[in-house]
Amino acid sequence: MQPSRRIIAQRGPNDWQDIASPENDSSTHQPSGESSTLIPDPTAALGFTGSIGRGYQNVVKGKARIYMDSFPGPDNTGANAVHSRLKQLLTGKKCHEEVLVYLNDNLDYRLAAMQLASRYVSFLELQFPDGLTFDTEAWCNDLALKAVNDDCSTDAQSKLEKYKQVRGYIMDTDLFGRPMVGQGFWYTKPTEYLAIALVESSSLSIDDICDTIDRLVRLKDLTSGG
Repeated sequence: MQPSRRIIAQRGPNDWQDIASPENDSSTHQPSGESSTLIPDPTAALGFTGSIGRGYQNVVKGKARIYMDSFPGPDNTGANAVHSRLKQLLTGKKCHEEVLVYLNDNLDYRLAAMQLASRYVSFLELQFPDGLTFDTEAWCNDLALKAVNDDCSTDAQSKLEKYKQVRGYIMDTDLFGRPMVGQGFWYTKPTEYLAIALVESSSLSIDDICDTIDRLVRLKDLTSGG
């Protein structure tokens, strides 16, 4: 029996609730001995009231920096149209209140989805980098290039096809849900990241990987009351 399947079989809803809870995430905690400037929690409520001022813009700007540094994908796709406004914000351009709210809602959705993808990988105990540090676009481009040019192109083609099948299956299960009104377009990286982690970190067959994804869906539905 493959290790990943044993892990899923041994863990239940209580384990998933522990890992899925934002309180258990240490990604925004300050490392010991480093700068005293805390990284803002990408999913935390802003807690601002009244008119939006410089403080709100700085918080949104902090989230934008985390997001744009996390290899969010190409700027020239329709789903990432928000990137141009985020880059303007990071260069110091002042934004109207409604634009800031829109950007903040987009960032909250995208960062939370990526955080959830990393928690899925952690729950499965896959030995794989955190989602905010992994470049899915570069991985796909490198593999596609190998599939065309390398002597072992058959292996690369097989892996690329396996990745596409896993990615498609995750999309069909709607494991990450969809953005709410005002949160922009669906974010593709979380699905890509989880698919790559499953392909790279295990020798499971497509059927076994799909079974693992189904288990995640059932646990997610059970703990969310779905």
